[in-house]
Amino acid sequence: MLIEAITEAYTGNQDKTALIIDEKQWSFEELIRGVRQQADVLKQSGVRQGDRVISLLPNGWHATVMLLACAQIGSTYVPMPLSSTTSALATATAAVSAQHIVLWYGVIETHSEIFANAVVFEVQPDDPLARIVSVGAQVAQAAIAPSRIDKSGGTSRRSSTPFILTMTSGSTGAPKPIMLSQATKLLRARAAIATYNLTRTDTTLIATPLYHSLAQRLLLVSLLSGGSVVILPKFTQNLWLASIASYQVTFTIAVSSQLVPLIDLPDAEIAKLASLKTLVSSSALMNLSDKEQLLPRLDCHFHECYGASEVAIVTDVQFGEDSPLGTVGRPLPGVRIKILDSDNKPCATNSVGEICVQSPYHFSGYYQCEAATKAAFDQGFFKTGDLGYVDCRGYLFYAGRKKDVIISGGINIYPNDVEQALESLTGVAEAAAFPVPDDQLGEVVAVALVAEPATILNAHYLRLEIFDRLADYQLPRHWYFVESLPKTALGKLQRFRLAQLHQCRKQPNETTSAGLNS
Repeated sequence: MLIEAITEAYTGNQDKTALIIDEKQWSFEELIRGVRQQADVLKQSGVRQGDRVISLLPNGWHATVMLLACAQIGSTYVPMPLSSTTSALATATAAVSAQHIVLWYGVIETHSEIFANAVVFEVQPDDPLARIVSVGAQVAQAAIAPSRIDKSGGTSRRSSTPFILTMTSGSTGAPKPIMLSQATKLLRARAAIATYNLTRTDTTLIATPLYHSLAQRLLLVSLLSGGSVVILPKFTQNLWLASIASYQVTFTIAVSSQLVPLIDLPDAEIAKLASLKTLVSSSALMNLSDKEQLLPRLDCHFHECYGASEVAIVTDVQFGEDSPLGTVGRPLPGVRIKILDSDNKPCATNSVGEICVQSPYHFSGYYQCEAATKAAFDQGFFKTGDLGYVDCRGYLFYAGRKKDVIISGGINIYPNDVEQALESLTGVAEAAAFPVPDDQLGEVVAVALVAEPATILNAHYLRLEIFDRLADYQLPRHWYFVESLPKTALGKLQRFRLAQLHQCRKQPNETTSAGLNS
């Protein structure tokens, strides 16, 4: 289904550059030839329609071709970070009953203890195809028997069979893989193409890991619109800027933390963005102060979007004269939002509650987790676990994660409110609010702060400055100063790790930095 749609997008333009990696370029025809060759190798080694294929690959040709080869076969692709531990890989393999593992040559020995139950493929950097290197003793006959080699290529079945399993975890830490079919990925990509007005004249840049849905979305929107896509091995600001300038990139979706440093760049560096038509900030909310400073420096359409892996992009906003800076936008066509209180009743306008989404782009459920799938929905609306409110004009405002709410003396305190107030102060680069136990109030607010360069923050000064910006119950009781906040590869705050600061009994007024590296 996906391969046919991509082929249609390049009809009459087969020689056009489709893929650019490390200065090497592949035409659409060369890309599809590589995909078909990889699919043939997989099928000859026993990979059939519906089989789960786990991969640990860096950004590049092999990760791109492996994803598309699984689409060609109709197998289920389960991408994971290259840095995954053996324990995490074993847990994921068991959770999805994976029959096949594709590994980068540099990590194959690290994970050899789990090979007994899978067919293992190795990827060498100088070979365009992944090759079989190990057949687990327990699956040797079943893995390579001719009966396992599927040659049907049934398009109708591929449209509904899980195409990608995105690994995530529930509150217990147990894997809760998100199932996405080819049909859903196709719908999501076409929705993004329409939202951002992409055509075959556009060149898209990927600077996030291909195991994540953001990079997959960028890859598919480019290929399905007949454009060109540049894939970076990893993000560095210099490489990101240089690639935009060199390849005249017109569109990208970036993690918000990748965009904040643009504020302080010299004009000569900002000029490298001249080819951009549309720039989108995603994955984590950019604070108001940063948006106010960044917007005047950009000569392109600047968007911010909100979504989740289960429901794709939910809202989008293009900042201009009419849209408030604090919003994450209005729903995409066909998407509905309702805000529910703790009793699952609709909230009034401007009242904070859980963001629930009804979308044509929602996932197929959590793999082999029927109870969790059922619990995730309320009358057809997916319960995101995020908090926010909708104003009278239909704009959505994000307030934080439901599980992150600080309940002090029975009053709900939203970390985002505290963080925005602190980040408006001179000298504060980043702030993160989190709860700590309190004998009288149950919980009180603690904050971790990152200072601007060459700045020393002082809790006494900050208390005075913040006093009239927050209600008394919102005021931080514990202050911690750190070199950096713990974040994921996509810049999302790992708030749960901040509790380590309090558990280690760091002195709250101390201004020396504490390390909490991501």
